[in-house]
Amino acid sequence: MVKVVKRKGLWILVSVMVLFLAASVYASGVESSGTIITEHCVVRASGNVEAEEIGSLPIGSKVWVEEVKVDWYRVSDIKGTTTGWVYKDMVSLDNVKSVLKSGRVTVSVLNVRSGASTDSSIVSKLSLNEKITIISEEDVWFEISLSNGIKGWVHSEFIQLIPNYPEGIVINETTLKELKDTNSKSLASLKAYDTIYIKDYQDGWLNVILSDFTEGWIDGADGELLATSTRGVNRSGTREGVFADLEAITSKYLGKKYSYGQTGPNSFDCSGFTTYILKTYYSDYLRAKGIDLPRTSRDQSTIGTAVDKASLIAGDLVFFDTVNRVVKTVSHVGIYLGEGRFIHASSSGGNVVISNLDDGYYRQRYLKAVRL
Repeated sequence: MVKVVKRKGLWILVSVMVLFLAASVYASGVESSGTIITEHCVVRASGNVEAEEIGSLPIGSKVWVEEVKVDWYRVSDIKGTTTGWVYKDMVSLDNVKSVLKSGRVTVSVLNVRSGASTDSSIVSKLSLNEKITIISEEDVWFEISLSNGIKGWVHSEFIQLIPNYPEGIVINETTLKELKDTNSKSLASLKAYDTIYIKDYQDGWLNVILSDFTEGWIDGADGELLATSTRGVNRSGTREGVFADLEAITSKYLGKKYSYGQTGPNSFDCSGFTTYILKTYYSDYLRAKGIDLPRTSRDQSTIGTAVDKASLIAGDLVFFDTVNRVVKTVSHVGIYLGEGRFIHASSSGGNVVISNLDDGYYRQRYLKAVRL
């Protein structure tokens, strides 16, 4: 039974307490503060790439993260003039990095188990270079959270720790400085395509961490967020830089004949097409990344970094099971162009075509994607 308090003084006190608790609940909804780390960050009405664009935030903007939904943050800028949803990699958070860690898989196949023991059941499998989020540790085991929401345990021996910040790439040869000053101490020389992790942006400088956890500053013009797109939407657009010309290049081969075992330039099978395009037009990139691109679709699916479907950017390789086996196995590959489209040498179509990942046939047979 609920007892109603009628005395005026207590009623006022209860009312004040309710207001205080409500304010506390609202404040607790703020997960963190952070900084926008891309030149043009689109703000959307909801956490979806198709949602309406309701504004934008410039690089360096300070924001509150008020809600987290899968790969999206609901943010408001410090001035309170813009509130909406942005893709998570557009924001470098200030105060959660000491709690969570990130890592990459160092073996071709790694079992994810239900508990911290080899006796525990296998709940998933990870591929070489796949990125994970580490949420806790127990002896030599890491508890991890995958992009699909699955949680499990992996042995730490097979995980390389990496900085837990949004991943970026060096776009011009540059020098990592100790301070945001061209005259400060040099810490490292960086080449184009080197991987960086972006921690902050201040006064035209990017605060970055290298894979070996060396931290410093580079000129903001010399690095970019890997998730950056020409429209500033998120990872599903065409990235500025390395693959900006991808569609123009690959479109020259539309209509070329599909022929099993062929690698171009006038006929291709599916992996022959990806091999030809990448080795002919992006050999410098592959060399800089230390990638020896395999010939077959199945082997190509084992290299690079696994990415989820919602995070695709131009140049990612997308893989399918077109044989429709009970046990799903890679049998087809294409190159992602952006906006849900990919280009590939299609055996059913008989030539090089552009298709949509959301088409019924490919939606049902889609398996995975990797970023080289």
